[in-house]
Amino acid sequence: MPVKYDIDMDSDISAFINRLEKFDKEVSKKLKKGMKRGVGYVVKEAQSRIDSIPDPPLSRWAYSWVEQDRTENVRNLTYSASRAKAKVKPAVFRARRRGVTVAFGYQAVQKDPAASIFELAGTKNPGANAFNRNINRRYGTRRIPRVMYPAYYSGQRKARKEIEKELQEARKAVGL
Repeated sequence: MPVKYDIDMDSDISAFINRLEKFDKEVSKKLKKGMKRGVGYVVKEAQSRIDSIPDPPLSRWAYSWVEQDRTENVRNLTYSASRAKAKVKPAVFRARRRGVTVAFGYQAVQKDPAASIFELAGTKNPGANAFNRNINRRYGTRRIPRVMYPAYYSGQRKARKEIEKELQEARKAVGL
């Protein structure tokens, strides 16, 4: 399951996007592209924080499971920092009801399964097994998700500024 962080935006943005898509599609496309660029600040911050995590975070991360079952259908959960960095992406979320947009925004998403495990490991049962105990001892439980949480708060201010700037330009373009 991917780890996601929503970028906070105005509550009326969904109504604005809904009207803009019907009124001026070009301005809508430009706005969405600019908003995605804004979320890129959180994504870049997360990618830079992944560099500080050793590769793999714990010794023998998922190796025994992959080696035991050498079939083609095995999901490889070995941790790779380069793969984790490549799989952090901006994504759109949208909720529609009867063709009307009722919620709209962007997220920074970690799509790599092993990196998502690292983000959340040890949260529900901290002392249940050696894996949870070791990862909590080494990386702590204070801030979970371990990378996306601090990246969100570091990049959020720049992201919001960029998104607000793009919203103002879109409002100006349609005469609001």
